[in-house]
Amino acid sequence: MHRAPFYQAQAPPNVPHQQNVIRLQPAMINTGLSKFDPAECSFSTWVQQFEEFCFLNGIQPEPPVVNNIIPPHNKKRALFLTHVGTRALELLRKRCAPYQPNQFPIEALMHTLRQHFEKPELQATYRFQLMSRVQKPGETLEDYVSELQDLGAKCNFGDHLDERLRDRFVSGANLPTPVRTHLLSHPEMTFEEMGNYAQNA
Repeated sequence: MHRAPFYQAQAPPNVPHQQNVIRLQPAMINTGLSKFDPAECSFSTWVQQFEEFCFLNGIQPEPPVVNNIIPPHNKKRALFLTHVGTRALELLRKRCAPYQPNQFPIEALMHTLRQHFEKPELQATYRFQLMSRVQKPGETLEDYVSELQDLGAKCNFGDHLDERLRDRFVSGANLPTPVRTHLLSHPEMTFEEMGNYAQNA
């Protein structure tokens, strides 16, 4: 008895083989990457968003610099320059003159922007603002927590960020005495856990 080819034998009953052909659609690129705005977030935060966007969309990493030979312009560098924002691009154009920013590797461009937007003196200012930030009259606890997170993201505390946020929260939030006492007696709690506990107490 003649046997049908494997791919035909697996087709659903009464469905012609031609209808089982899978037609691949062109890959769609997610264009949801926002442009860098210094008023909205730190440059490091935007870089993290940029890297995640590249990973999500399968954009290949830029080849490394080998023997001082800069890799040619590529898709990831073009994406970086088109989304880094007008202010940052203008700064790069001035720093790279007489060359163009797209002639330099991404790491060099990022280093230049970090030096400008995340200067040590700016971090000192952000740290002062964080350590002196108290909950304002009429400000909800949720808004106060969010404000501390925004300031903390700009301070470059590294692995000590959660500890600094916890200290500021316990000291600056308008908390009932029993709640504050509970938080002080549980130093193992994270900043998020402290915020959740205080809001639900």
